[in-house]
Amino acid sequence: MSNALSDADAQLDRPQVSDRRIRPRSPIESIPFELFLEIFRLVYMQHRRKQLRCNQTEWIPVDPTRTSIFPYPVASVCSWWRDILSTVPEYWTRIIILIDKPSPISASSCFEWSNNLPLDLVVTPQGSYGMSPQETVREKAQVASAMNLLRPHIPRCKTIRFNVARSSSLPSLLENFHGVAPILHELELQCQYDDGESHALDAVRPCDFFCPKLSILHVNGANLDDAGLTWLMDHDIDLRHFTIQLTISQCIRSSCIKCHNA
Repeated sequence: MSNALSDADAQLDRPQVSDRRIRPRSPIESIPFELFLEIFRLVYMQHRRKQLRCNQTEWIPVDPTRTSIFPYPVASVCSWWRDILSTVPEYWTRIIILIDKPSPISASSCFEWSNNLPLDLVVTPQGSYGMSPQETVREKAQVASAMNLLRPHIPRCKTIRFNVARSSSLPSLLENFHGVAPILHELELQCQYDDGESHALDAVRPCDFFCPKLSILHVNGANLDDAGLTWLMDHDIDLRHFTIQLTISQCIRSSCIKCHNA
């Protein structure tokens, strides 16, 4: 009996090795980590293309509401695959926030895993919103929540695209964007229809958001009205890539702007 007790005590004193190390929870976890890294790298490269005039690559443009956008469906297969993908920051430099659909991978995790690399950011619903006042309030709250998440990361964004249902849901250039975005070259604040006028709280104050590399701008009329023509003229925007969504009253106020829609 004493020998049996001694053996039991010895077992308790030994370092415990997790079941995962002794026996994988599933056959797929027996595949070497390095092999998965190589497989995922090949998949990643299928979603990239070479940039013009340089040897770097960029994400291939796709419909952000598609469910096949790398790495999200792959990372959703199992926690083991997600853990592997999270070790490669480059995989998380295209962050898509679907405001009307809970995601198994949180936007905050994507920001963390991107490890301060430059970002391409999209905020959009996957489906469509109704016309009820409740839907208006819901979309506006969801966009505001997304804006709160991305605000600290604006300085490292290369592109920012908002595409929502209502103009009143869009973030305001005057109220929500501040400081310098040194590498931002494309900004899109678009909506499906206009449901109101300027949403800025204090349109007299000049816009203090500066993007020295901004060359592509797609913006609704309310935001342009809030930011002012001075802000627009301070940026070297290619007029071939400049569009404005205007109501009739905004057309009257902005008639001095000449642009060529891309």
